[in-house]
Amino acid sequence: MSATLTTSMAPFLRPAAEGSPRPRRLTLEQRLEGSLAELRAGATTDCPVCRAPMRPVAGGGGECTGCGSHLS
Repeated sequence: MSATLTTSMAPFLRPAAEGSPRPRRLTLEQRLEGSLAELRAGATTDCPVCRAPMRPVAGGGGECTGCGSHLS
């Protein structure tokens, strides 16, 4: 899988580990894998590029309703 980021995006954060003073950022790979897993489960998720809703499409991927990005 490959991805190209063409716009700046706000950092995506995950909860801090116990005893950690700050939340840790998700890597791009973790963000894409999480979004794809949600889409394959038939759920909607936020687009990793523009944060608009992505909807599941046939074949297990998704399409962004905002910028038109595809994730598969």
